[in-house]
Amino acid sequence: MIDPVLLQQVINGLSLGAMYALLALGFTLVYGILELINFAHFNVFMVSSFVGMWALELLGISGQSHVLTGFALHLFVNRTRLGKAMRATAQDAEAARMMGIDVDRVVVIAFFLGSALAGAAALIFGLYYNFTSFIIGYTAGLRAFTAAVLGGIGSVTGAMVGGVLIGLIESLGGHFFATRWADVIIFSILILVLVFVPSGLFGRAAATRA
Repeated sequence: MIDPVLLQQVINGLSLGAMYALLALGFTLVYGILELINFAHFNVFMVSSFVGMWALELLGISGQSHVLTGFALHLFVNRTRLGKAMRATAQDAEAARMMGIDVDRVVVIAFFLGSALAGAAALIFGLYYNFTSFIIGYTAGLRAFTAAVLGGIGSVTGAMVGGVLIGLIESLGGHFFATRWADVIIFSILILVLVFVPSGLFGRAAATRA
């Protein structure tokens, strides 16, 4: 018979993972285009959590569709014309510009989508915990960054998988060990991945340009 407490922790981990996955997708989207980490993402999440909770209280917005958001982004990047333009810009911005792609517009859209994903993650956080604070962007953002690195920063699939894995590790780590050990496990994973598998689970090694 399944332990109901363990089952609840798995559900908690999947919910956390969905939030971390959306935040990680924001990191990976911007990195895929510009090859830089947008650490302002932390603050976007924090501000969005305040705005989101206010909106939820006033409008009764439902956040149950967040499970589909990562899949929708995957289809957007791989199937739409704009998504293909983003991938082309990520591979070689100069070549994309010569092919007629408005690279500056693509960069702006990438930042906009990344911020929107942070806002969606903040809504999940508000629905799940029903509170927020001024340091929540830092604590959740570091876990989401770890998820992006674990999955392979620059990979949409990797961000989704990494987010779910980090969420489960945090939840189950707190169940089997003390809660404080969950942070030790998560950041140990970050260090190990950076040292031994810097491209992550689904990322690709950066090409060396002559």
